[in-house]
Amino acid sequence: MEGGNKSTAAVTRRQFLLAGGAIAAGAFLGGRAETAAAAAEEGVAEYTLKVGYSERQLGSFKLRTRTYNSSLPGPLMVTRPGGTLRVELINNLPPDPPATVPPGIDALNNPHAFNTTNLHVHGLQVVPHLFQPVGTVNPSAPLITVGSRQSYHYEFKLPDDHPSGLYWYHPHYHGSAGTQVVNGMAGLILVKGPIDEVPDIAAARDELAGRTSRSQPFRLCHSSRSDEVPNCSISFVCWSEVLRQKSANSSGCW
Repeated sequence: MEGGNKSTAAVTRRQFLLAGGAIAAGAFLGGRAETAAAAAEEGVAEYTLKVGYSERQLGSFKLRTRTYNSSLPGPLMVTRPGGTLRVELINNLPPDPPATVPPGIDALNNPHAFNTTNLHVHGLQVVPHLFQPVGTVNPSAPLITVGSRQSYHYEFKLPDDHPSGLYWYHPHYHGSAGTQVVNGMAGLILVKGPIDEVPDIAAARDELAGRTSRSQPFRLCHSSRSDEVPNCSISFVCWSEVLRQKSANSSGCW
């Protein structure tokens, strides 16, 4: 991380943490990502996620973080029940520097390998895809590992009765997942279903939002018509939440 100008202003730990939190919030809250899909065939959506560094200005600070396709958040993925989601994950990050875990430290979950990654589609009812080979649920199996200058092809077949709604994707390599998500490596997955064919719903605009947090309250509002006062409730989450709202007006209700 560098200062926004050539002066070497000291960056405190608090400033660093606030900047990182702002990046995560900016990546999700109100974020409207570009879709980067190409329908290869009917029922199939294909995406390419390129992992690399990108820079953005936050106040007086220039931040250099790891992102998908140089965007915050990553590309919006759209699929349907019964459809197939194909994702090509390409890691353009430089190699990890050599490091040795101190004695007595859990080598797997100790923060390390910040430029090594993989992919998890959070909430989708698809084949397990964290461990090798794809489909295994054995936690002692090796994690799928996508190192520097490597790529990995994922293919997810959604069941015909998969619930429509909003989900999200993020890295899940033990040791680097937290750092990469805070950097901004996360994005939304929209599963469109039969409800999206209802004319009034199909004509309304999608408003998508999500965020990462730890036991932070957020306000969830819902109204069936754009001229209604929304009903709101306070909820608490442990790690993440994603919200999808259909709105006929421009203001929304959050």
